[in-house]
Amino acid sequence: MRTYRAYQVTGQHQFELVDRNIVEPEPGHVRVRVLSCGVCHSDFLGVEGVLRPDPDRPVVPGHEIIGVMQRL
Repeated sequence: MRTYRAYQVTGQHQFELVDRNIVEPEPGHVRVRVLSCGVCHSDFLGVEGVLRPDPDRPVVPGHEIIGVMQRL
């Protein structure tokens, strides 16, 4: 299976560079190849574990991307 690299956070301030599986998009959705991603102030509470119901479950912060839609 193809993968991508991302920094994920588990718990509080526990960042780790990981390889994650690329998942096929559902019907009606597209895949975007992310070229750059910003992590802003609104991601801070997620990194702190405050807004996540299960802070031990890994999450990849960041939602401000520059990317290219990919043909499938």
